[in-house]
Amino acid sequence: MIEESNVLSHLAQAFNPELSETSHVDNFQKARNHLIRATLDLNKLLLVELKTALDKVVLDEKKRLGFNKADHDVIKEYSEFIEKSRNAKRHEVKHIGNDPLQSIAMYEDACHSGFALYLSLDLSKAARVNKLRRIMTAKEFLWGLVVGVISSIIGGVILYYFQ
Repeated sequence: MIEESNVLSHLAQAFNPELSETSHVDNFQKARNHLIRATLDLNKLLLVELKTALDKVVLDEKKRLGFNKADHDVIKEYSEFIEKSRNAKRHEVKHIGNDPLQSIAMYEDACHSGFALYLSLDLSKAARVNKLRRIMTAKEFLWGLVVGVISSIIGGVILYYFQ
């Protein structure tokens, strides 16, 4: 938001008729720099949010069943997404002070890769898998309870008759 405000204030000054031609050009350049910085920051924030969302699904073996892809394809695409993210960050750090447009392109490529993977997640399928997991957990608990009660009764009967 601050960068957006800076862009707009520099653009307003660029169109100020009271300023010289060099001030107009200088303000356009400053507005461009703020816009590039804002774009870079937004791409980085988007990448972090994408990684957080994908981590919740991809790293859980059961939730991974919600994808409309084979398990090995999901892991492969997730690994590519992580690698593209790392490469974008390395490039940005390595080229600090240079024109960040190439870094922006690399971040955008990583974001597109993450979005493609996220869009292959079938939310209704994931919800059905979660529901099935809850049912299975409840059944396991109930079977454990039933077996525990029955074994306690049998143990009580054995102790009563063979004491």
